[in-house]
Amino acid sequence: MMRSRIKIPCIIFAFLIAFSFLFLISCSEEVATKNKLTKRSKNLNVFSVNFLSVGQGDCAFIIFPDGKTMLIDCGEKDDNNFSTIKEYIDATGGERIDYLVLSHTDSDHTGNAAEIIKKYGVSTAYLPKVINEEKFTAYYNAKNELISCGANIKISAIGERVFGEDYFFCFLYPDEDMGYDGLNYGDETANEINAVSSILYLDYRGTRFIFTGDADKKSEGKVVENAMAGLYYIYGKNGFSVDLNGIDYLKVSHHGGKEEINERFYKYLMPKNAIFSVSALNNYGHPSQYTLNSLEIVNPKINILRTDVLGSISVVFSETGSKIITDVDVNE
Repeated sequence: MMRSRIKIPCIIFAFLIAFSFLFLISCSEEVATKNKLTKRSKNLNVFSVNFLSVGQGDCAFIIFPDGKTMLIDCGEKDDNNFSTIKEYIDATGGERIDYLVLSHTDSDHTGNAAEIIKKYGVSTAYLPKVINEEKFTAYYNAKNELISCGANIKISAIGERVFGEDYFFCFLYPDEDMGYDGLNYGDETANEINAVSSILYLDYRGTRFIFTGDADKKSEGKVVENAMAGLYYIYGKNGFSVDLNGIDYLKVSHHGGKEEINERFYKYLMPKNAIFSVSALNNYGHPSQYTLNSLEIVNPKINILRTDVLGSISVVFSETGSKIITDVDVNE
């Protein structure tokens, strides 16, 4: 009986030690996350564009200087990807997302969308025009959640634009003149899906970003044609205009795959920084060396930024200027 009495307190003591150890690990991870976000200057008075590390998928979270937020794509459905997105949204107070852009229906861009929408809600959503929506499960579920939360749903196309405090964004593509009805996902091929991927332009005090989703060669070529014809000029006001020469940050289409590359598009944009959203040792060989070479030919001084190497990549602005902060920086 004496042995039994001794064993029980020992077991309880061992359990308490184990619980305390796990608690400390949890706390340290929470502190590390807070430190990471603090170092990235997640202040609502600061403008930041955050290209999130979500494996072989796309996701960017933008914090505007007026406190509004935008989420562009949501990565492949995965607990780690969802947690990464959640950390950034929560850093702003975890309030309703002001703008959501789903570039197209691929699951590596829409996978976490329904869960994110359900948790936070969305004020305005920009979606591709899709026929047979139910064939694209992640996209279909996301749209239903948008309807449930009362979001204002718009079709992403040329002409859609928003002006804010020191910023402006608009859609450069899709272009309905190319025939939306001919890009209706009827046979669900990759070409049809990518052909209506949105291309978004963002300007903050003269620093310009382009987000391409999985846009194809034809789409990028059409953007160049429209720009040379002066079509985008009419979308500016309040001192803003669309200027595609010498783009500061280009989110490269389709994770840098060779099949979607349009050298004319690169040459026209002359990007200073190229962001690749890819997973380490992915099975697709992304980004392709051909894509990297094409960008470096256009601009030998281009800064290549890859999420498989650097983790999440933040471009953070303050009154004194801007800086690039990556997971490598915050973990040092």
